[in-house]
Amino acid sequence: MSQPTEQELVTKRLKTTVYWLLGGSLISLFLYLFMGDLVAVASFTVTSGLLATAFWLIQRQYNQPAVVLMNMAALSLVIVGSFRFFTLLSIATVTIISIVLVLPFVDSKRLLGICGLAWVVSIVSITNRLRIDQVAGSEMPVRVILNSLSILIIMGLLWQIHRQLTTSLQASNSANQALRASQQSLEQQIEQRTSALQRALRDVQAQADSQAVLAQQLAEQQTTIRNLSVPILPITQHSLVVPLVGALDAERLSTLVEQILANLKSQRTRNLILDITGVPTLDRDAGRTLLKVSNAARLLGASTTLIGVRPDVAEMLVSIGLDLRSIRSEKDLQSVVYSLVQTS
Repeated sequence: MSQPTEQELVTKRLKTTVYWLLGGSLISLFLYLFMGDLVAVASFTVTSGLLATAFWLIQRQYNQPAVVLMNMAALSLVIVGSFRFFTLLSIATVTIISIVLVLPFVDSKRLLGICGLAWVVSIVSITNRLRIDQVAGSEMPVRVILNSLSILIIMGLLWQIHRQLTTSLQASNSANQALRASQQSLEQQIEQRTSALQRALRDVQAQADSQAVLAQQLAEQQTTIRNLSVPILPITQHSLVVPLVGALDAERLSTLVEQILANLKSQRTRNLILDITGVPTLDRDAGRTLLKVSNAARLLGASTTLIGVRPDVAEMLVSIGLDLRSIRSEKDLQSVVYSLVQTS
């Protein structure tokens, strides 16, 4: 729900003020009509008409003309009332009230003009009231001057207060405008930084997704490389040859065991041939892994043949004390294939 603007608040206050003034004027009109006081009836009829016109103007957002009509209604009541039912005190009171009513709705320049008009009306009304009251001619000027001067002093004080309030209000409005401008600037900065942060988050997310894809591709490539590093080739229906090339590190040895056991189980292999011709050297862990593979193959019903054993490799296997009696050794792959063909 949006907050009402300053103009809307002013209009609302004016409507409320005119509403109560018009209501009081109409009540007075009917009371004096019942009493048969035609002068009072005429006075409140004019006042009610002016206030009704002011209310109509306020409905159409013409606030300044409406304020002037409100003041004119009060001053007309002062003039007419001085002939019949207003005393000197009530003339001063209504005149001051007419100024107070317009204080929140006009600027200092317009208020000064209204105060001048109200002071002239008060002098005329006071003089008329003194004549009706049959005040002595020598006393009348003094009382007119004193009464009009008191009203003028009060008007001057009201005008000074209005100027100070107007200055304070203008300073407050300027501060509020500066604050709203600062708030708008801050909101724009926050919006810009939020947009930049969202873009940065999207970029980071895109990079994370890209890195995840790359990591998956790398894992697949590593799996492919591991599979290629331990090629397992069938040479007969129940025979597999595993040509090993390069150094056998811990990862390759682990892959070697996994791949060989999986193929022995799935293909019902009877003869497993391990070709280490391309292996530059064997350490203790590699020798134990080959023995482990041989024992596992034997348990799965396959015999193991080791080919390509060089003298230095044979010496190393003997020196580490491995029991290789479960592994048969041949000179080369051709000899093994020939033997398998002869026995098949």
